[in-house]
Parts: sequence; C-alpha cells; structure tokens
Amino acid sequence: MAGDVIKYEVLEQALSRQDTVNRRPGMDLKGRRILLYFAIKQKNKKPLEYVLNPEKTITIGRNHADNDINLKDISVSREHCQIKIADAIPYVMDLGSANRTFVKHGRKKIAAEPGERIVLRNNDRLLLGKKEIKIKIIKYKEVY
Repeated sequence: MAGDVIKYEVLEQALSRQDTVNRRPGMDLKGRRILLYFAIKQKNKKPLEYVLNPEKTITIGRNHADNDINLKDISVSREHCQIKIADAIPYVMDLGSANRTFVKHGRKKIAAEPGERIVLRNNDRLLLGKKEIKIKIIKYKEVY
C-alpha cells in the first residue's frame, strides 16, 4: 500500500531528475504518449466520458465554477480532488474534501489524505462521495 501513495516531496524530487528534463509532458521512457480516460457512472443514463490532456490538471467537485468537472452529489465537496499526469505517471490528489478521495486497486481500497497523491493504474476506480469513476490508461506512439 505504501508504494501506491506518492508524497509531494518525493514526486517533486523525481520530477527534478535530469532524465525527465528532455521528455515532453505526458510521455513515458519509451516515447509513448500517456492519456487518461475516465467514465463517470450515472443512474439510468449513459456514463460521462472524459480524456485528460497530459499537460493539464483537472479539478473535480460539486457545482463550483472553478472545477473542470462538476458532479451533482451532496457527498462530493465543492473542490474535491485534482487529477494530473506528471512525468508519465497519472495520479489523484485530495484537496481536503470532507468525505475524502478513495482509489480502488482491484480489491484494495486506498484513502488519500489531503495533499497526498495516489498513483492511478489501469482499471482503477476512483470513489468520490457516492460517485464512482472508472480509470483507463491509454499509451500510444505519436506519428509525425
């Protein structure tokens, strides 16, 4: 479990290494671009689907003008969490939400403390209040 959570200082040290300087954001060591696809389940409706641009940070919350994704759920805080891809590693960070942010890795459920970053893996489920978000990680080679 400890290996799944990246503390802010550790992530900052990893990002400052020389081998990451020459790579573009959202690219892994093999030169593949990383995209994060996620689907938000809705009751009796088609799920909301998003793809995260690797250069962008998104915030998820409840009906707040500054959020990129707004969830209509009273159990979701106004500014609940942030999702970002840093150095080809997708992660979620809790923003001090009342009901916390949880990541489900298979059967294992990890709670994020405010400011803690949890690495997202393919087929993870992000739990925000009563909402569940399915995560897919897409890696592809760019063609020029």
